[in-house]
Amino acid sequence: MIPPYDGYIFDLDGTVYLGDEVLPAAIELFAALRQAGKKVAFLSNNPTKNRAQYVEKLTRMGIAAQIDEVVNSSSVMVQWLLANAPEARLYVVGEAPLIGDLAAAGFQFSEQAGEIDLVVASFDRTFAYHKTANCLRCYSCRGAAGSSPPDRYCPVPGGGEPDAAAIIAAIAPASAQVPSG
Repeated sequence: MIPPYDGYIFDLDGTVYLGDEVLPAAIELFAALRQAGKKVAFLSNNPTKNRAQYVEKLTRMGIAAQIDEVVNSSSVMVQWLLANAPEARLYVVGEAPLIGDLAAAGFQFSEQAGEIDLVVASFDRTFAYHKTANCLRCYSCRGAAGSSPPDRYCPVPGGGEPDAAAIIAAIAPASAQVPSG
């Protein structure tokens, strides 16, 4: 029996699927919700896929999804930046889908500290020392924003991997040590 709510919100990574494996009963649950005329929304704080990629993944797994039903951390970051810093030039510690979403929204990027207004720090499997050093050089920035909540752990098949908290932890102390002036 379907509970009487008009809509349902589901986290994706580790809840609906793990890696490329749909979790037990997920396909049947979403089919029943759709059949009952219920609204469904999918959430992810993982910025390594854009909304269209999440729709494609869900569809491939046998779960119907539309792009307007998907909210991920990149789309939230884009909306926040458009509302709060629409002209900001960004330095992004993140992967291609996040950078693509920001570029599609019209944001400009730089690696030159004097040109950067905001640092966007996110889950980034290519994170390396030079990115920390670039953030450190951005001490003159107006501030910083993060695309992903600072989760310490990202569930993946066979265990987990460090999440955005590791990136933020590497950047924040270095940035805080820069003397002003």
